[in-house]
Amino acid sequence: MEQVIKEIKLELKEFKRQNNVNLRHISNGYQDILEYSNFFGLNRKKHRIVVRIIHQKLENTISFVYNFVYTWRNNDIDETYSIADKDIADYPGISFLDPKEVKSIYDFNVEDGIIKNRVPLETQAKTIVELFKNNYKGLVTFTKNLSNNKVAD
Repeated sequence: MEQVIKEIKLELKEFKRQNNVNLRHISNGYQDILEYSNFFGLNRKKHRIVVRIIHQKLENTISFVYNFVYTWRNNDIDETYSIADKDIADYPGISFLDPKEVKSIYDFNVEDGIIKNRVPLETQAKTIVELFKNNYKGLVTFTKNLSNNKVAD
């Protein structure tokens, strides 16, 4: 496990315990992923939120991706959002977001034929952890209320 991922995991240890969130660490040669998930109801596949903090090793960057799922009768909602996506202006469930600050942690340059982020990993990690801590309750509330928000449409 990369040092920056260890630091993020340690930083979110108390947060994980307080919010009763499941943690799974996934690692391969190209990335380290911390996956924080929360399930609502008995069927874990039908109503859930999954937040992934992904360290792309070659690109030297950290991403924040979240996915929420709600399945009920004929209504299927399965949406994924990435903070690194420049085309998205509005992120459902996220209210405490300074777009300029978050977008500023992604400054890519090509070095030796590889796309690399020039922003230090520590700065990226700090921003992502703050984003996660400040918006987690909003993401959970949004996901829990998907039945009220989307089924009526």
